Amino acid sequence: MIIVGLLVLVAAAVGLLAINVMNSRAASQRVVEERAAAEQAEADREAAEQQAAAELAALQRLIPTAATLCGLPAGVVQDGGASIFLDTAGNSSDSGDLSIEQAACVLHALDIPDAIRNQMNSTTAFSGVQSSSWGPFEATWSYNPSQGLDVIIKRTQ
Repeated sequence: MIIVGLLVLVAAAVGLLAINVMNSRAASQRVVEERAAAEQAEADREAAEQQAAAELAALQRLIPTAATLCGLPAGVVQDGGASIFLDTAGNSSDSGDLSIEQAACVLHALDIPDAIRNQMNSTTAFSGVQSSSWGPFEATWSYNPSQGLDVIIKRTQ
């Protein structure tokens, strides 16, 4: 009887030991998985930050790139590349010196929607200052025959 009792006790101890070993392994596995998940989350965060920085850098180059592609003089790009002043020629000698084609080139390069382009085309001297926005840009413009079409485009993001 004593031997049977000892065997039961040994079996119980071995069972408890086996349960403890399995629980320890499961806990270790959870720690490893949690650490891996935390490392992946950190890597994802860093990748997202790098992507956002790259997108911002590309956005910051849009206006200067458009001006260069369209052959505009350096002075039209302002605010460190965040805005551009398109001062087209009118009938007056003190009007701007850009051609409508140069202004249209910049608008096209900045992917202005047709609806806003049509608004600009239909602006008259009596319309006053008009404005609209698209994507990361906001534009204000006015027109009169003596001063031509004057457009200010600024990046809003």
